[in-house]
Amino acid sequence: DNDHEEVIPDHHPAIIDQQTWDEAQRLRTARHRKPKENTKFNGVHGLFRSFLRCGHCGGPVKVNRGGHPGKWIYYYCCSTRWHNKAACPGLTAKVHELDNLLLDRLESEVLTPKVVQQLIVDSIDRLQNTAEDQLTKARTDLENRKAELTKNLENLAVAVARGVLQLEEVTKIATQYRQQRDDAQAELASLPKPRPVPSIDDVDTNAFREAIRLAWRSKDIKVQRRALDRLVEKAVLNPGQATVYYAWKADPATYTHQVPLGPP
Repeated sequence: DNDHEEVIPDHHPAIIDQQTWDEAQRLRTARHRKPKENTKFNGVHGLFRSFLRCGHCGGPVKVNRGGHPGKWIYYYCCSTRWHNKAACPGLTAKVHELDNLLLDRLESEVLTPKVVQQLIVDSIDRLQNTAEDQLTKARTDLENRKAELTKNLENLAVAVARGVLQLEEVTKIATQYRQQRDDAQAELASLPKPRPVPSIDDVDTNAFREAIRLAWRSKDIKVQRRALDRLVEKAVLNPGQATVYYAWKADPATYTHQVPLGPP
């Protein structure tokens, strides 16, 4: 009566050799592996990458490359399509050509005398508000610190009066609280006044305009993006056109382009 299973080891030739098995497993794993985001391309290439959106799915745009070492060509491509081609028909465009086209359009659209004058006004207001906000925060923090230390001293006095603590037990900590409160008061008294902000008449409009243009054309992509960040909210990429949404006006501007599309 056999009421259990018994495994009897046996030796027989393998159906496939070990090398073939390992190669099959490697291919199987690679087929299901999600593509990795290449942050290196996104960091050093693609001035408008953080502003661009796919006109079909609305998703973000990443940077990819094609070609070979020494002759790489970088492309903007829809992130949704890059991860799943069935999810979006998206498109790709050459980074260098689209960046230059958009910069040319921005210069003609933004760097007009009227817009530059408004940018100067906005910059002066921002400087004024930033200086005042920083001082207000510093003053509020110090006043709150003083109030907290005063409350701590009052609590110690109540504890001594009720016999919960002895005077000699709180003398040292009370001295520290008083010193910290005096230090906070001294810092309050020494807070500087806001630095004077230049008036509109003090700003050279042509020099201001040229500074913006040079920042856009800088070789440092971080400088370029900071300059664009105050002016551009997003840019939607479609076949044959790019629509730019500005931070300084309500109506977007659509620019046609003949930028060659990259590989799908």
